[in-house]
Amino acid sequence: MYRDVVLCRPFAFGTTQENRVAFHRRLRCNDGKTHMNWEGLDPEFVIEPLGPIDPQVTTLSIDQEGKPRLP
Repeated sequence: MYRDVVLCRPFAFGTTQENRVAFHRRLRCNDGKTHMNWEGLDPEFVIEPLGPIDPQVTTLSIDQEGKPRLP
């Protein structure tokens, strides 16, 4: 059985720019279609990455016993 739990603790949201996390997932290819980067394509088949990337990362921090913790 699951219960709804309400935490009465301070929390904070934050955002930052992190270019090491974001990358191009969509690629324009020679067949005129968009393929995803995990498809294992031959590099000669790919024309260019479709972008731009979105480097914004959002965080939620919850304070537990005076120590901020990430959920």
